Amino acid sequence: MMFANVIFEHHAPTAWVVQALVAAFALVVLSFWRHLSLQWRDLALCLLRLMVLALLGWCLLLPMQQRTLSEAIKPHFLVALDTSASMALVPAGGNVRSNRWT
Repeated sequence: MMFANVIFEHHAPTAWVVQALVAAFALVVLSFWRHLSLQWRDLALCLLRLMVLALLGWCLLLPMQQRTLSEAIKPHFLVALDTSASMALVPAGGNVRSNRWT
């Protein structure tokens, strides 16, 4: 079973971005509470502003999903065996053996 990791790629620490977003949300709600009435038009504008802040926060965090799949692949080896007459030659001035490798 594969699990996906969510990674945030940005230059500021995640805690700073989240704190700024919480402060912005609090400021919007406080300004709405203090200066606007409870009419449906004002509530819709406040909701629209909060949705724009949420979208901005999503863009600031730049989340992405990473999936890792591991497969065991058997390695393939190619072995070349040279049985030509040149492999049986004795090196000049060296030990006299049956061939180079023994």
